[in-house]
Amino acid sequence: MNAATGKNYSIYPKAQWAVRNDQYKIVKTQVQNCTTSQVEDQYEFFTIDDAAPVPQLDRSGASLLTSPYLPAQGLDKTQLAVFNTLNGKLKKMLASEPACTGDGNMDKRVDQLDLQDWASFQNVGSSRYDLNLDGQTNPADQSIINEHLGLRCPLKRTVR
Repeated sequence: MNAATGKNYSIYPKAQWAVRNDQYKIVKTQVQNCTTSQVEDQYEFFTIDDAAPVPQLDRSGASLLTSPYLPAQGLDKTQLAVFNTLNGKLKKMLASEPACTGDGNMDKRVDQLDLQDWASFQNVGSSRYDLNLDGQTNPADQSIINEHLGLRCPLKRTVR
C-alpha cells in the first residue's frame, strides 16, 4: 500500500527471464524494492508438467524455493544441482547481451527516436526510459540518452 495515497498498486517487474530443461524451470525477475529504491533479483524454481490439455508450468505459489533470494533455499540435493546448472545457463545467456546504455527502445541505437520516446514517458514515473532506475522518467534519463547519442551497439553474441 502506498503510504501517501492509501492505495494499492501493482508494481511490474523491470525484467524477467527463464530457462528450463525437461523437468525444471528457473525464473529470474528484477523488481524494484520501494523501501530501498534498489532493483533486486528474485528467483522462482518450478517442476514442469507438460501434460495436455492443461500443462502446469510456473504456477503462482508453486515455487520449490522457500525464499526468492540466493542462495537457493528449500531444495533437496538433486533439485539444488539442477537449479545451479540452470542458473549458470541463465547467467551465461544474460551475459551474452551487450549493454546499450541510453537505448530505451532496445533497437541497438541511441538516437533521436530514443529522445522522442523519452519525451512521451517523461514525468509518468518509472518506464522503460527510466534509465538510471530511480523510479522517475525525468531529465536525468534524458541526459543519459544525450551522453550516448549516436551510439550503435553490437548485436547479441551467440550463447553456447
